[in-house]
Amino acid sequence: MQPYILSPVVSYLIGAIPFSLILGKVCCGIDIRRHGSKNSGATNIFRILGPRFGIPAAALDAGKGAAAVIIMRMFMEKTDFSGNSLYPQLLAVLFAVIGHSFPVFARFRGGKGIATAAGAITAVFPMVAVYCFAIFLSITFLTGFVSVASLSAATLFLVFIATGTSMPSLTHQTGSTIFAAAVTGLVWYTHRKNLLRLFSGEENRFFFNKNQKHTVNKPENT
Repeated sequence: MQPYILSPVVSYLIGAIPFSLILGKVCCGIDIRRHGSKNSGATNIFRILGPRFGIPAAALDAGKGAAAVIIMRMFMEKTDFSGNSLYPQLLAVLFAVIGHSFPVFARFRGGKGIATAAGAITAVFPMVAVYCFAIFLSITFLTGFVSVASLSAATLFLVFIATGTSMPSLTHQTGSTIFAAAVTGLVWYTHRKNLLRLFSGEENRFFFNKNQKHTVNKPENT
């Protein structure tokens, strides 16, 4: 039972490391949650501070998702865990995203969880992650709406797991589908405000041109 107890705790704490918030404060002296969408995820720091900080933030968020899964996998190997090796890893995916979205280290004000989910899913289902990432990039380029791209990729992830597409050897498909549905549902929940803005025509578009970003007037010591 150790992996089932350890996985949620460790994965949550890893996911809760607020890299975007840290980058904003250490490198630029600002609280990223006070600018742009007031979100502490990689998309907002990319929009506010440009790719110089947005790309490392996204990479770090994805890295912590992958790290949660890899650490759990190493622990299972070290303890010769004989149970279903997939479920603790799926728990790591789910709780790493929860940690990112509701981080204890940042007063539970986190990001949307997309980059963290992407990194964690890549560690468990690499081919599925490739397809979802391709969909994410395509929709982002075509529409400019990261929220639409994120929700589409998260939904596609659930479809892949539920149908076993590209994973003919996937065992315990019902249990895996439940975990996938939980991750997808969490992503939809964290994007609830984006959905309202989309329906009202007020959602911000994402520009890849580094010159098209918000202006930060002055540092904030918060």
